[in-house]
Amino acid sequence: MSVSPLSRVLCAECFAALSALDDASLARAVATPVTLPAAFIGTHTVCHSCQSVRRVGDAHEAYCALHATGLVLSVVGWASGTSEALRDDLRRVRSRTNVLVSRLLAIAARDALRMSRGGIYNAVDTVVAHIPMSGATGADVFASVAANVAVQLGLPFIEGLLARDKRRSTRGSVAEARARIASNEYRVVPEPGTRVVGRRIVLLDDTVTTGHTMAGVAHMLRESGALEVLPVVLDRVVSARLLQRVTQRAADRCPHVPAALRSGGRPF
Repeated sequence: MSVSPLSRVLCAECFAALSALDDASLARAVATPVTLPAAFIGTHTVCHSCQSVRRVGDAHEAYCALHATGLVLSVVGWASGTSEALRDDLRRVRSRTNVLVSRLLAIAARDALRMSRGGIYNAVDTVVAHIPMSGATGADVFASVAANVAVQLGLPFIEGLLARDKRRSTRGSVAEARARIASNEYRVVPEPGTRVVGRRIVLLDDTVTTGHTMAGVAHMLRESGALEVLPVVLDRVVSARLLQRVTQRAADRCPHVPAALRSGGRPF
């Protein structure tokens, strides 16, 4: 989804309003709920694996990376200007964004755990891990988010499980590049990697576009001995055409930012 630069900024007033919401209202305000538009009922359906909308009877399963890997994505909702603003702020290492995003991911993670084995889990058989996300300084800014999610779930966090290890070119189409990105850019670090054996992994990432990165990393974790991988993300990118037909959408822009920027104020 493409949004204007101004829509990727949240002012302090909007941020405070989001923080004050209960969990269900917060999720709806940040990301558009995954609900098939009325105009699509009967002709389209939502993919159980990747949470995208596909036409009934098409060959979606043949190219859905998450379906091919046997994964079921848990997501706060479809991407909006608000969720994009939060993801952009994570890369700028803003601490209160960390708190809000970890709360949202914990909401989605609880849903994933409820769908897996009837929601029965404990700190012995289930752990939290994440796909690294580089911030403005080049450091992994997602580790602290994942650690906060683990605390909220009462589960151990495996820090440093995945490391960037870019070795080959990813030139080619976007789909081809994303299909290769996991094996090209990530590896399971041996020592923390031993902690996934026989365990269920709540695998966190900020967003899903094609699902190839998530599917590739999940495959690596299974190869390392993980019993099950539960992918959890903040938002799922879908087409603008689809979002235009959704009646209840999360906001795409902060209504206060243009005036604040014109007056020289700072959004946060």
